[in-house]
Amino acid sequence: MCQCCVKKETVLGLAAMDDVDQPAPTPEECREVAAELRRMAEEARLPVIQADLLDLAWRCERMANLFEASMDPKTPRRN
Repeated sequence: MCQCCVKKETVLGLAAMDDVDQPAPTPEECREVAAELRRMAEEARLPVIQADLLDLAWRCERMANLFEASMDPKTPRRN
């Protein structure tokens, strides 16, 4: 079978999951990741790495807020 027909890649003997196979993260999980990224930024020595990690942490927090808003029945939906 050619590579383009293979759905899952095998890397170091482990099958990678397709996006559809992975459960959606919860807001709590997003916030945990954000906290870990902020901790890593504190330990990073290079300012550019610190900035990248803090930006990623901000994005995770934003994603958590969006997930919470999407679960709230009072939040208006956009089409």
